[in-house]
Amino acid sequence: MEKLVNEILKNAEQLHGFDESQKEIVQYGIQGLLEIGSNILLSVLILYQMHMIPEGMVFFLVFIPVRMFSGGYHMDTYIGCLLFSVITLVGILKSAEFFSFNRVVLFVGVVLMAVILWKIAPVIHPNRPVSQRECQKISKKLKISLIIILLFYSILWVLEKKHLCHIIFFDFLLILIMLIIGKIKYKGD
Repeated sequence: MEKLVNEILKNAEQLHGFDESQKEIVQYGIQGLLEIGSNILLSVLILYQMHMIPEGMVFFLVFIPVRMFSGGYHMDTYIGCLLFSVITLVGILKSAEFFSFNRVVLFVGVVLMAVILWKIAPVIHPNRPVSQRECQKISKKLKISLIIILLFYSILWVLEKKHLCHIIFFDFLLILIMLIIGKIKYKGD
């Protein structure tokens, strides 16, 4: 990935001529775009192969905003992150097919996990420090996301879309686990 980023950066630099500070920003942007792009492409291919595009949409509509605003443990390398993302996607979708919890248990579980996320998030990674004000903004965005997701979940629950409710349940469970691991790991940092 690094070679590709450097090659693209070299070509962009020849076209636009960056100073050092601009070069770092452009390099960061290219790297982020390639990493996110490859993750999205791989996820779509997996969802297509599994014939689970709608389920994958529900997974990502819940997972991305809650994970983004709650923080928690993050893998140390891009490859680790990519592998964990793929395992997470497939694992949650397959778990939602395999397990069949009572509707009331699902509802109580999702609400309970949302309350815990509301209370303990965000968990900030020590390599990405944020100000107290920024932390409050992130927390507010998380809370808004949780409210919207809970309303969406309630609609799915009333419509008895149990499979989709299970996906949200397992999304929240994984995010909560990553939050707790992050809280433990980053406590000393």
